[in-house]
Amino acid sequence: MKKDRLPFFKGERIRVFHKYQFMSIYLIILGLIFIGALLSSLSEINVTDIEQLKNWINDKQYLHSLTMFIIYFVILSIVFAGIFIYKRGIFVRKSIATMIERQGFRTEIQNISSNSTYGAFLGRPESFYYPRFYIKDIKKGFVMYVKLDGTKFQDSYLSLDEIIEPMLDVTLLKRKIIKNYCYYEFMFNKHRSRLVVKNKENSAPVKAGKYEMLFGNNLIWNIASVPHALITGGTGTGKTYFIFYIIKELIKMNSIIKILDPKFADLKFIGKLMGSENHASDKTGILKQLRIAQEEIDIRNEYIFSRDNAQLGDTFKEVGYQPYYIIFDEFTAFNAQLDNKEKKELNGRLTDIIMRGRQSGVFILLTAQRPDANVIDGAIRDQLGLRVALGNMSNDGYRMVFGSSEIKYQTISSLGAGYIFVDGKTTIPNYFEAPFLKDFDLVDYVKKHYKNKEGVSDEEEIETT
Repeated sequence: MKKDRLPFFKGERIRVFHKYQFMSIYLIILGLIFIGALLSSLSEINVTDIEQLKNWINDKQYLHSLTMFIIYFVILSIVFAGIFIYKRGIFVRKSIATMIERQGFRTEIQNISSNSTYGAFLGRPESFYYPRFYIKDIKKGFVMYVKLDGTKFQDSYLSLDEIIEPMLDVTLLKRKIIKNYCYYEFMFNKHRSRLVVKNKENSAPVKAGKYEMLFGNNLIWNIASVPHALITGGTGTGKTYFIFYIIKELIKMNSIIKILDPKFADLKFIGKLMGSENHASDKTGILKQLRIAQEEIDIRNEYIFSRDNAQLGDTFKEVGYQPYYIIFDEFTAFNAQLDNKEKKELNGRLTDIIMRGRQSGVFILLTAQRPDANVIDGAIRDQLGLRVALGNMSNDGYRMVFGSSEIKYQTISSLGAGYIFVDGKTTIPNYFEAPFLKDFDLVDYVKKHYKNKEGVSDEEEIETT
């Protein structure tokens, strides 16, 4: 049996007394501080009778002792309050217990008299129904288990994050059903950090796997296991700079990168630095690049399985092929410019690459200001293991990106922030702040790499702020 199926591994159960626990402990601490400070000040008194005590009170030394007593009392009170609120999680337990009361989850249970003809409720309530909430502190946050007991509150228990996130200033990381419990994992917002990348000599890059890139808050995207991606966001949301970071990371992996930019914008400029064979902006060139990618899939798959030592489950990694990554900017806008025959060709090629490309290492990243369900249906969207929505979107927009509209999304106020879903890493879309390229010269980085195909000589510093 897994340990999270046992109650005592779920943490401390929330009880009625937790509502008053903080105040009780705080008052006890204040009392001890008061007594200690008082004894400390009285220790300066050297009197043998009442007359000497009166003379001491009238002396300036009395005012000095009283002042020091007040200072000690206030400082120690603040220190201990901070310790118990933020280190021991008492404030979280108090808030959850208060929420249970205010949401009406605690109810009276009355007995029905067996002698009553109509089964009327008689007498005072014999007991109370109190839900089973368990809290366990973890690094940078806490987890909560809620028993799904079949009561009228069960639907509310499945969406508690909508109440708890703004109440405690936390971000929901995971929500799932474990047997008959709803499991929540929260992170305090003060621990949210943005990855910052900048040029600096003699600095070690962040440690990540061969096909991995770090997005911050220990969130890693492995392009080999979660190959295809969808990034959405309106103008001015930081989408392009997030793509720049992904391009930089793909270059570090020594990937083959193809840039498809029908807008003739910044990505086209980066694509030109990579060579004419690695970018396209017009209709003919874009469709040609997609056809070449399909042919690459055929060539790679044939070789992977024709080897003498080929084994079931082999992928491009076992053979040593480079990742082949297509970055298709504003594909929905491009689709709208095509006639029906061209749309059919485009969608057919995209679908083929998305469905067959994982094993051969041929991947695709699609970007759009708004994902149109008529262009990419749910079955294809679910194959895009990385999905990011930057900036504020409507409920329909979030539903088209993540496939669910049941989540209560917060208002996004920061540039480059939004929500992210990584298949196998997150169970629901999480709040996300895209990595920030601080004084990082991507143009120079690309030039150096394509000038020297053997590797990238730049050294970087990656830090969190």
